[in-house]
Amino acid sequence: MRRTRIKPISDKKRAEFPARAECRRIVIERDKVCQFLLHVPEEWWARPIISALPVECTASQEVHEPARRANCDYLDPSECVLLCGRHHAWVGANIDLAREMGLYVDAVGRTPSKSRLLTDFDLS
Repeated sequence: MRRTRIKPISDKKRAEFPARAECRRIVIERDKVCQFLLHVPEEWWARPIISALPVECTASQEVHEPARRANCDYLDPSECVLLCGRHHAWVGANIDLAREMGLYVDAVGRTPSKSRLLTDFDLS
């Protein structure tokens, strides 16, 4: 019996590469720097939990989708936020706290635009 090797990346996913690259470019241009500290709830600054948060950023820039890919359009820049590598890893390792910060959204139908993304702040 001859077996066909499974492609590591589907043709459908490969076709999305240019759109994902454009999404990444837009998010990096829009956010410019890691957005992690903008998502820390104000009341946390008075709690001991703040000492457990990594404050310093790393040089890497990673585009993060707060809503899991199954629940959002990961090709839409409004569904993404820029994080440094350290904070992106922290979000993955601390899902409950990241959920409170709006950096992890797993409820079907709830999108990052309803959480605390940079666009929700008046920085002028």
